[in-house]
Amino acid sequence: MLSRLVPICGIIVSELNVDRNEELYRGDSITMKLIFNKSINFRVLTYEKLADKGELIYAIIKELLDTFLKPHDLEITFDIQNKYLNWKKFKLNDKNLEKVYSLLVKGETLSIYMRDKIKDNDRIIEVMPLISLGISCFDAEPIPEGGEIKRYNELTFLLSEKLFQGNIPLEIQNQITSVFKNIVSILNAVTGSISFDTSVVAPNSSSYLERYYDIHPYHYSNFNDKLRGYFWANWLSSSHIEHLGGRDYVLNYSPCYKTDFITVNGQIGAYIQLTSDINFYDDESLIALRMFLLPVLYFGHQARKNDTFYLGEVHKLVES
Repeated sequence: MLSRLVPICGIIVSELNVDRNEELYRGDSITMKLIFNKSINFRVLTYEKLADKGELIYAIIKELLDTFLKPHDLEITFDIQNKYLNWKKFKLNDKNLEKVYSLLVKGETLSIYMRDKIKDNDRIIEVMPLISLGISCFDAEPIPEGGEIKRYNELTFLLSEKLFQGNIPLEIQNQITSVFKNIVSILNAVTGSISFDTSVVAPNSSSYLERYYDIHPYHYSNFNDKLRGYFWANWLSSSHIEHLGGRDYVLNYSPCYKTDFITVNGQIGAYIQLTSDINFYDDESLIALRMFLLPVLYFGHQARKNDTFYLGEVHKLVES
């Protein structure tokens, strides 16, 4: 009997009630093997209304593509959801980028997701893209205290370890962290993260901690006060810092290699980075980070799931 349907990067895969050491899974009644590769990936979450910031969003997209896509010869497709909730698929080229620009400037785009072609060979699917970029452009707004939950916006990006023979160069790490901090600042982000795992990051998708506790991100009361997990790098809002004990406490007691205080939207937030190299961070350091961030982690009232992950997924969790 099938336990549940799980979407992975646009593929609906039916999980089987089998030992998690089994390699075979069934999707649409076809037996397949799923291959996962780690990526350096980031998420940036904001309550800013982005529907009327088309030129700014396009500039971010262009910077990411110019910096990280141009060095690689990849065939990229992208899906655009317009204001009528319809999706259209395009091949990435200069002409179609102009279409993206036009739609963004007109405020007619709700969501964009770009990635390279999914590889499906002899019933083997490489789930992880080599590169992906996504952004939602809804009219989000802050959540009033005790008020109704509102939609947030999110920008996500990833680069596969396969582009770098399994080891992310320090140059790429430095470029990623620099771009991440810049996007946090210009989008007035309330939280964000950088990780090295097999999460197929996409706008409004769940983090590994959320999957572990079977919590949908929209169940959060306010991301200004809560984080989505503990990662190699984390962006803390001024409210997160306050809940943790203040700036001096974060500076003196954070188990992280680096702590940078940055003013965003008139308030001081903190960028904390666990180690100097994303290729090397272990469970012991993650446990220390989890304990430090515990006051701003949200677990809801859900029992943990025993069958949350597929064989081959690297989730960087220390819950057990």
